[in-house]
Amino acid sequence: MMEKTEGFAEPNEFKTILVNFTREKMIHGTHQDTILVATQAVMVFVQEMIEQLEASGQSPAVSCGSGCSFCCHSLIKVIPAEALLIESFIRHHFIDSDIQVLKKKIYDYQILVDGKSLKKRVLIKDQTPCIFLKNSICRIYPVRPFICRAWNSLDRSACQSAFRSANHNAEIEASPVRNFIFGTAREIFQEMDSQMALETGLYKIPGAILDCLSHTDSLKRWCMNEPVFTNVN
Repeated sequence: MMEKTEGFAEPNEFKTILVNFTREKMIHGTHQDTILVATQAVMVFVQEMIEQLEASGQSPAVSCGSGCSFCCHSLIKVIPAEALLIESFIRHHFIDSDIQVLKKKIYDYQILVDGKSLKKRVLIKDQTPCIFLKNSICRIYPVRPFICRAWNSLDRSACQSAFRSANHNAEIEASPVRNFIFGTAREIFQEMDSQMALETGLYKIPGAILDCLSHTDSLKRWCMNEPVFTNVN
């Protein structure tokens, strides 16, 4: 649990504020456009909050920066709302050939990592960067998942050392405030999805994105409680 930072709301108080903000953005229930707008609005809202806390010295500044992509070789999981927001971004910003290349990259990625333990995946991490990483830059940065926003290191050199060591037990000191805030945001979406009887859970990002791209109406299907995510984790 994150320790309370001076000037920062108590954990329960913060969650209440975030729940109310999210509900305000989702006032039209499960309307598909509203869900995407709400998801991105919450991402922006908490991102700005984090930046203000770090700028004022109430939270330690992170060492991450453009071109630093050591953590982008980890296999992360996303919730449906995150996957669907990423899919929407892809369809608006990727051309058809880019999408086909992405699908092939996902297939190749899955062949390399499926069935392998964390220890074995770490040994081939240089072959398995995130499917959205290109030239050490994230291609979906504006809609990157909550965990990517939360998982920020206080020491970039420690990330580099851990990456080069191939030690799957290596520990990196991350920002506890970012971890708490973005973790709470994702938790709220999971709770709301459950309350609305929508499909929810955590899905490995390559399979989740492939599932979304396999339908022309994945967001609509999800809102109607029809199966979208077949790559169960």
